[in-house]
Amino acid sequence: MFGRLFYGLRVKYALTKLGVNTRTFTSDYRVGMEDAGYAGGEPPEEVALIMAARLSVAHLFDLQPAVIEAWIRERKIDPHKMRHELGKFGLWHLL
Repeated sequence: MFGRLFYGLRVKYALTKLGVNTRTFTSDYRVGMEDAGYAGGEPPEEVALIMAARLSVAHLFDLQPAVIEAWIRERKIDPHKMRHELGKFGLWHLL
């Protein structure tokens, strides 16, 4: 119970660090993504990156690439697994 709750908070925190307003997503979508990530054992940062990659182009200008680079250095996300998302942000050099 509490594990799922804290996981959701970590996803929201990761979205905020990326520069994404969590209210950009419907609560049903956000909770669904959090549930899927938690059930699959995925890091919250990867779930946040997947969610951010699905935003419209207008939202992509606010994203913080330095945060993504730090997550890769800290091994919070696997760049090869996140190939599509990194490409959408124009961060192919991180692969």
